[in-house]
Amino acid sequence: MEKLKVQKQFRRKVYPFEFLISMFLVVNTLRDLYLVQKLGNEQVESSLMDSNNIRTLIIWFILFGLKIKQEGTQISLVFSLLASANLALLKVYQYQSKILVFTEVLFLILHMLIVIKLPVYQIPDPQGQNKVGIKQMRIQDEFKTEVSVYYPCLDKNQKHRYTKWSHGKEYWRSMYESMKFGNVIIPKFFFSFFMNYVDKILINCFPNAEIIKQDSYRVIIFSHGLAAHRQSYTCFLNDLASKGYIIFSLEHYEQICPFEIMQAIKTGDDTQAKKIRGSQLNHRQMQVENLLKVVSNKDMMAKLFEQEVNLDTNNIVLMGHSFGGVTAVQAGMENKKFKAIIGLDPWLYPQKDSVLTKKYNNPILIINTETFAEKNSYYRLNEKCQEIYDSSGDKKDNKLIGKYIGTDHITQGDICFIIPTESKLLNMVRNNNNLLEVTQGQRFLISEFLEKMVFSSPSNQKQAKQEILESHNKFTLQYFNKEGNYKIQFE
Repeated sequence: MEKLKVQKQFRRKVYPFEFLISMFLVVNTLRDLYLVQKLGNEQVESSLMDSNNIRTLIIWFILFGLKIKQEGTQISLVFSLLASANLALLKVYQYQSKILVFTEVLFLILHMLIVIKLPVYQIPDPQGQNKVGIKQMRIQDEFKTEVSVYYPCLDKNQKHRYTKWSHGKEYWRSMYESMKFGNVIIPKFFFSFFMNYVDKILINCFPNAEIIKQDSYRVIIFSHGLAAHRQSYTCFLNDLASKGYIIFSLEHYEQICPFEIMQAIKTGDDTQAKKIRGSQLNHRQMQVENLLKVVSNKDMMAKLFEQEVNLDTNNIVLMGHSFGGVTAVQAGMENKKFKAIIGLDPWLYPQKDSVLTKKYNNPILIINTETFAEKNSYYRLNEKCQEIYDSSGDKKDNKLIGKYIGTDHITQGDICFIIPTESKLLNMVRNNNNLLEVTQGQRFLISEFLEKMVFSSPSNQKQAKQEILESHNKFTLQYFNKEGNYKIQFE
């Protein structure tokens, strides 16, 4: 097993201005209480226009301005504002109101509890040895498709070493719309306020850094899930880039909850819902095929990387999650230019049955989560996976279709690290303590599949399959002291 850098502990994202605001409010409250106890009420300035209070207000506005600009807004800020307003009232009443003293202490405690109990974890570092660069490109197709390109880069002193995780208002619209499926109704203003901090999250990828020189570059095209965006899976994509791959992750623009879908759900009209999603799937497939043409154009790639690069366009792998997973399966099965397919919990519901029953000779890795198929039994996801496997005929040995124990649908992306506690409260994940373990395990499994089944072209694929499973078990035993959670469903 090559030397890997495997992060085993969560790293919380630090919010220094959040901390400074908390300390500022605590110190001011304790100061005033000291003055009241030792020197009498008259020592606390009752007028908000007194010189000391004006200085306090100026510092407060500076800290809050920096907090909003650098770190964004979140629910903890509500209690900071309440504590600040309450502190101002305490000064006006010179701490004569016991109720105001009690509420001040309560707001400060609630603020600190929320900061502690609602952490934001940093996206895990990649396992590979290379630094990761990222570029943005736009395809001149009918969709004006935007693409984030992850790649191994030189470890130079870059002026900028981080890039924004999310891009623009489109993602916010998608996230807000997706809440309709769970019958969660929150006014758009409050949703934007409480989730604004997500827009400030940075990922450890060097923008426009110089690519590492290699004789040839292995290529992966990635398709994101419904209500996600092209950088929502950095935990997987930066890992692959650190191991030498170039990943082209494209943006999809379908409506999450169009009126027709909501009506079909209300009336139970499965045919209409499937028809709409099938049309969206076809648009996604067109985007993938347009990107394939661009990636195969040497001049365009030379312009993108500012030097000649030799991409292995004869062995491109197609990968995706959820709606992106079925995009990978359908586009990969219908276009023989793709060397292999990797589906993370593919939502096979809108796929044409005629595609599922095609014999596909190339390797397939499908990593289903433990709960997605069970929670959505009417999609018949396990049965559809069985169809893919059965249709392989004598080419079953290069098909790994299994379930990763301990995972939920959103644990195959970044969002579970960004809102870990909220995800558990909303029943999107069952256990937020094993996120690193299952992410690292799936990363390694994908890498082993690519190395031992896709790019090595083994003469004995059955043996290669067994080696992949065994090496995955060794990895999880070595780093997490337990056997691998990936269990083959069909063999």
